[in-house]
Amino acid sequence: MKARSGEGKVALTPNEWFKAKRFKGQYYLHIIANTATDPTLYIIQNPAGKLTP
Repeated sequence: MKARSGEGKVALTPNEWFKAKRFKGQYYLHIIANTATDPTLYIIQNPAGKLTP
C-alpha cells in the first residue's frame, strides 16, 4: 500500500516490482491519494503488467 497526502507519482521499490512481476494477477497495488483532505483509493491488479518502471 502506498499513501500520499495529495496527488502525485508513486514508485515501487525494486523488491515490490520483482514481486509484482512474479505474482502477476495475484499482486495488487493499493494507493490512497489525498489522505489529508478527501481520501481516494486506487487498486491496481498486476501493476508490473500495466505500468512502466
